[in-house]
Amino acid sequence: MSMASVGGLPTEESEPFDRLFWERDLRLPKFDETVALADDEAARIDAVTKHLKTKRALTICLLAMGLPTNGRVSTLQERVASDPVASVEFILVCRFAPYKLSAAVVDIAEVTLAAEDLEDCLLDNGHYDRLALLLKLYIDNPRSLVRVRGLNAWHRKGAAPMKLSKEHPVPRQSLQDFLSAGRVRDALRGSPIGADQRLQFEMTVPRRDGGVLLFLRRNHRPAYIWSDDGQEIRHGNEEDLMVFHFDNDGRRVRISSTTSEQPRRVADRLASAYFNAPSTYVDDGATVERAQIENLIAAVTDPADDRLPIVSATRATATSSPPSTTSRHASAGCSTASRTLSASRSASSAGA
Repeated sequence: MSMASVGGLPTEESEPFDRLFWERDLRLPKFDETVALADDEAARIDAVTKHLKTKRALTICLLAMGLPTNGRVSTLQERVASDPVASVEFILVCRFAPYKLSAAVVDIAEVTLAAEDLEDCLLDNGHYDRLALLLKLYIDNPRSLVRVRGLNAWHRKGAAPMKLSKEHPVPRQSLQDFLSAGRVRDALRGSPIGADQRLQFEMTVPRRDGGVLLFLRRNHRPAYIWSDDGQEIRHGNEEDLMVFHFDNDGRRVRISSTTSEQPRRVADRLASAYFNAPSTYVDDGATVERAQIENLIAAVTDPADDRLPIVSATRATATSSPPSTTSRHASAGCSTASRTLSASRSASSAGA
């Protein structure tokens, strides 16, 4: 296989891995440590063996590499590891995969991949193999992983539902077309918000229900981190990721952010520019939207989702054996009244 990237990222012979894509766009740590595997065959084989354990995942990689897919799992692992560039790319995808919610991965995969690619990723129980989907997405278009990162952050956030205080006629231009990087910058220009150089356009993600997610980023507060060896310190800023879920042609928006005032002002400016009329969003606490329900269902049903821990507590009586109660996250006995209590965090922490 040539030194060209499997995922089609722009590369050069001397620099086959796109540092900005992995470190900045995907927020992936330990980039140097991972790409060093390209020059260490033994360590690379160990990494492939550790991260690519199933025949399904290995087959997806080998097909993309143009290599045979027959043989035992160990044979396929060695075959993948034989290409120092492609195998490291797949290892990078594997290291991106942990803690990515199935809801975020499936959401992007179902609107991006062909039906046959989705079918290749189905498990016997009807659920998707999450790593297989991520590998398919990377091979199809690496930028899809950026959207997965965005949706993963959105699914983990609560949101404030808002609506326009006064409705306006819907413009001919779709909201999705309006929310480009250039038009967002133009809408904010000339305001204190637009003068804030820390405010950066991240991406938009269209929703299957017709809504649009807009991601903006700004520096939140100064922070520092230590290097892996504990000897060097790096100063910078924590990230405040603002997510605007525009729906109903912009008449409603759900805002997720660390802060509250600035995102609301941003939403007002964007609405004013889109509708070409002064626009203000006000709280809409009575609204329960489809996406909130989807977030709650994902939090309850996804085993990898730790946003909504469910606790079961059962009283143990003196004449009975200690109960055996189980839940997805915890079991406990208590000496309160004889009953079973199911408790969880409020649904707002799951985006509901």
